[in-house]
Amino acid sequence: MASEADVDPTVRTLIRIGCDRIAGYAVFEEVADDPTFDAACASIRVHRTSEIAELSRLHDESVVLDVRGATEFARGAIPGAVNHAHTRLADYVDELPHRKIIVHCATGRRAALAVPFLRQQGVDALYCDGPFPLPAGEAAPEQAAGSGGREVDAGQEIAPGRRASFSI
Repeated sequence: MASEADVDPTVRTLIRIGCDRIAGYAVFEEVADDPTFDAACASIRVHRTSEIAELSRLHDESVVLDVRGATEFARGAIPGAVNHAHTRLADYVDELPHRKIIVHCATGRRAALAVPFLRQQGVDALYCDGPFPLPAGEAAPEQAAGSGGREVDAGQEIAPGRRASFSI
């Protein structure tokens, strides 16, 4: 969702972060009153990365999907996690098992992009937000790049169990 003037810069930003299959756009003012607008947005329950072990126990035979890049994954990962970078999920979505998928990354940003995409593909995905335990002294890539940490719901922290909305 963007204003007409923001479409081009928004598309460039999305392409820079790996969302390069943009099929179209919607101008908020034109669709806000449309009854199908709500169907275009999903409410996604937010879990913390600290809950992954418990979620795995609750959802028997679930799979933990780490959507960080291969280099980050090689530096340390949750035992048994499957790794597919969020920018490559379209290439691997058919290989994911038909079970609950618990999605995480280093800070929650890439997982926040991955979960709506996976749900559009019919995957039963859970979103885990928050920092991934990294080796001592190492910053997450988003933080190292100077972004100042993660942003959720316009920069507001979301308590565990609350819901965040993401446009899909």
